[in-house]
Amino acid sequence: MTNVKKILFLAFPLVIVLGGLVLFFDGTNTAVAATELTARIEKKTAVSPTPISTQTVTPAADPPACTTPTRILPAGDSITQGQYSSTDAGYRLPLYLSLRNAGYDVQFVGQLMNGPTPGFDNNHEGYGGKKTQFFVVSLANWVEDQSADIVLYHIGTNDVPNGIDDAIINTNTILDQIDAKSTDVTVVVAQIINRTCNGPNCAVEQAATSTYNDNLQILVDDRVAVGDDLVIVDMEHDAQLSYFVEPAGDFANFLHPNDTGYEKMAAVWFDALASTLPTTCNTPPLIVQDAITTATVNNRYTHQLTASGYGTLNYSLTSAPDGMTIDPATGFISWIPSIAQIGSNSVIVEVTNTAGSDSYSFSIDVTNAGIAVIQKPYEVTLTSGSSLQYSVTITNTGATDLDPVIVDFPQTPSCNDSILLGAGVNTTITCDLTNITADLTHEVLVTGTNTVPEQFTASDVGTINIINPQLEIVKTTTTPTVLKGDPVTFNVSITNTGDVDLTNVFVVDADVADCDRPALGTLTQTQNISYSCSLASATTDLVSSKITVTGTHQLGQISGTDTIDVDVIAPAIALGVDPHDQHILSGDNAGFNITITNTGDVALDNVTLSHPQVSCVLSDFGTIAASATKTTTCSATNVTADFYNNMSVTGDHPLGQVTDDVYAIVDVFSNDIAIAKTAVSTALAGSTVNFTLTVTNTSGTDLSNVIIHDPLVGFTKTVSSLADGAVHNEVVSVNNAQADISNTAFVTVTLPNMATTSDSDLAVVSIIDPGIDIVVTPSSQEIEVNASALLTITVFNTGDIELTNVSVSMAGAANCTRNLGTIADQSSKQFTCTVTGIKSDVTKTAVATGHHPIGTVQAQDTAVITLNQFFIYLPMIIK
Repeated sequence: MTNVKKILFLAFPLVIVLGGLVLFFDGTNTAVAATELTARIEKKTAVSPTPISTQTVTPAADPPACTTPTRILPAGDSITQGQYSSTDAGYRLPLYLSLRNAGYDVQFVGQLMNGPTPGFDNNHEGYGGKKTQFFVVSLANWVEDQSADIVLYHIGTNDVPNGIDDAIINTNTILDQIDAKSTDVTVVVAQIINRTCNGPNCAVEQAATSTYNDNLQILVDDRVAVGDDLVIVDMEHDAQLSYFVEPAGDFANFLHPNDTGYEKMAAVWFDALASTLPTTCNTPPLIVQDAITTATVNNRYTHQLTASGYGTLNYSLTSAPDGMTIDPATGFISWIPSIAQIGSNSVIVEVTNTAGSDSYSFSIDVTNAGIAVIQKPYEVTLTSGSSLQYSVTITNTGATDLDPVIVDFPQTPSCNDSILLGAGVNTTITCDLTNITADLTHEVLVTGTNTVPEQFTASDVGTINIINPQLEIVKTTTTPTVLKGDPVTFNVSITNTGDVDLTNVFVVDADVADCDRPALGTLTQTQNISYSCSLASATTDLVSSKITVTGTHQLGQISGTDTIDVDVIAPAIALGVDPHDQHILSGDNAGFNITITNTGDVALDNVTLSHPQVSCVLSDFGTIAASATKTTTCSATNVTADFYNNMSVTGDHPLGQVTDDVYAIVDVFSNDIAIAKTAVSTALAGSTVNFTLTVTNTSGTDLSNVIIHDPLVGFTKTVSSLADGAVHNEVVSVNNAQADISNTAFVTVTLPNMATTSDSDLAVVSIIDPGIDIVVTPSSQEIEVNASALLTITVFNTGDIELTNVSVSMAGAANCTRNLGTIADQSSKQFTCTVTGIKSDVTKTAVATGHHPIGTVQAQDTAVITLNQFFIYLPMIIK
């Protein structure tokens, strides 16, 4: 059956652990060496088994038709037999169904039969109360007789109370015997389930069970290492059994699982077999024939069909009494028989899939119980905390009055009642349930007594399924404070924290369109979806900005919300000095008035003034609030030479630092003659820069032949006479200025005493070349009518100086009008936007504007948007 053939082990060397010792056997079961047990056995971590309910997989195309089934022999004790399960089949029935539903063609084999049939291979070799010794020799013979391909080995539970030493030796012998009989059988060895602490000596026996399982692991590992075809499953841990007797746990008594426990065992077997069995095939349907064959007049008859088969199973009634229905998807049968249907009623059900069909015929014997009760709704799904009113109809189906009729609601005693009901009469009472927070089986029991006296009873059960749909959304950012115009990235995490799957999940963000997700699809229970989104340019604070996720469940919609704050700041500082230019006599003092203004919208800390050339009253200004101003004075004493007073100011904000600088010119002249050269401090590249040369006679006498010289422009002029105290002005120019200008002008004169005196002054002009460009992409696009056009807009600072208050405007497109803040020279900023409400072909113009120290610059670009309109020409014929 398998590709890996077994090696025949007749004299098999074996290492096993007994009572804390490692024993080596040479194949004759004789211990020849011993040592203390080392850390060979690794503690296992429980692995979640695949739930039975998730093991049916339907791919796009059906697998091939089934040919020869794989023969599986379940071997063990009463647990394999299925004692204390409602079907008397234990794990075998859910395992068989799940294997066939997944497309595995299997046949359970063995001499014994327990569980419903037909529709289920209930054969097995599970013998209640038997130890491993019972299976020595016998199991290998059964494997051979039954032509088994796979053996499910869950044996050893009954060995535990009397010691496990022989159990390991016996298991090794059994595996040797199977190898001797057949070399192509796969044995799936289970580390057996443990027991609860409800039985005698439970703690000792629980520990012994775990030790036995550890030794099984060593045994299997050693045999597999030399080629034996074994698979081991950790049933003790991986089945995730709750080791308590019901209702607290998964056991019917201290040894045997209940139905839930057997289901968990089946899931572990399934996972092991799925990796061992051949490829899947299109298993045809089989119905497990275990129908309920009795019913009473006016009382509800229900039966859940059980069937197996690959893919989608479709159920139908090919013959049924009037009023009977079947759910085509689940096979659930419901019927309320009438008096006219007393007697035998034939039913034929059929189940089909793409591989074939199966049918089941049975009869239902309807009798008159003398009383009937029906409650509505029979099955309902509500959200947690809901209320419900049950309507209960009680009918006297007999020929005599019933007095009293006791109506008992075990789950809601407040609804209990006692009524008189005449022959053939029915009545309806109601029962209200409020604040239902958990699934509920709601039962009504009625007992009527006549004058004979005779008692008649009936009951009905309604099911309330409570769902608690919940959605959680969390929106975070690593930058809760950003500079104005900067992008903000958000992380959004959505989790289905409820107990039902949700469909049509979508996200709406009130302020950040990029965070919208209009179609996330289905979100299963506990599933999480995470994504990132961004705001291209933050211009205003986000205060409790709301994001909402919504999903649909079977009763409506559920939403979850989160809010986030983002503080958008525009820090700035300005340094002012007055006067900017001053002329003093040599040896005089120079004074300056300093103003520091916080021109931004956030407080600045650690504001510090740097003034290397002068002394100031204040240098550290601490914190300056937004829009506030602080002042100080600075001075230089006994100034004898011209100088630039260079000063700068810095201030800290939450994201960094802002700075500004300024300079002031101090012109020092002698007592004889002085010259001052003045000009604008900043000019545009390519412009004409004018300089004013001011010469003052301070000698105390009239002067002649005063020579004024400016080498930058090649200007020289002789003033023939300059009276005492007189001022003479000249204007010189630099045309097409392309670089910063730093130049000194000179004045020279010969005094009456024939001594020569002179003066000079330096003027500095910063030449800037601001520039801006804007590109809109795509430059043209075609959209459907009423669709939105998506544009990407990039603004470039093409100049050599920082641009502030950069903005983009687009008429009729509010989403494309943005404030981008500051863009450094040779840098750019980009954003995306949408143009909506387009009814006809249109050309949209985007205009970028930036500010520099002496003006503004602008640029524009266009995008052509055309509509994709289809017209059908219908010719008109006029007769």
